[in-house]
Amino acid sequence: MKKLTFGILLGAVVATPAAAQNFPGLRAEVYGGWDDVSADLNYEDTAFPEDNFNVDGSTDDLMFGGAIGYDMRVADGIYVGVEGTIDLTDNKRCETVFGDDAACFDLKRNLGVGVRLGTRLSSRAMFYAGVAYVNGKATVSYVDEIDPSYDFTLSDTRDGYRLSLGAEARVSGNFYVKAEVRHSNYDDYEVEAGTESASLGFKRNQVIGGVGVRF
Repeated sequence: MKKLTFGILLGAVVATPAAAQNFPGLRAEVYGGWDDVSADLNYEDTAFPEDNFNVDGSTDDLMFGGAIGYDMRVADGIYVGVEGTIDLTDNKRCETVFGDDAACFDLKRNLGVGVRLGTRLSSRAMFYAGVAYVNGKATVSYVDEIDPSYDFTLSDTRDGYRLSLGAEARVSGNFYVKAEVRHSNYDDYEVEAGTESASLGFKRNQVIGGVGVRF
């Protein structure tokens, strides 16, 4: 009987920290979803103002990525965390400007480092809001089939910020699933060469779902 009682108590002691670790601790996850980018491309040539143009539009595609983070409990049911993310996509759009040409913008990888604040909804679920610094890579190109001297390709990275809202729920053991919506805004990309100048500003909206594990 003593052995049985000791075994039950020992099991309770071992199980209690595991239950308390539903949300705090180190975590890693993978995710995928929908990536929608709106952009505004502006080109000006002070020597030939008749060639100036402005193109805006949006494009969407699938994306996938991963995150590593750490959460800690700061009050009963309240958690603060940090995380780093990387998103990969091939989101591209081209528009005709004058007829025999094309202006394109192409979004590639996106890096993020941020913090989030979470509140426990139940022993298995948490709601959170986050803010992050992001760095996105973009390529802008223009091709004129009649006069190739106007062709150019610009590639650079832009800093910005991201706001997010999401929820995660433990499904089995240390594994959890998540759903999240994001909005990112980036600094305009600007370049000048002689009498020519070009700028690209873009914003991004994402809806993602993922699966992760806590260690």
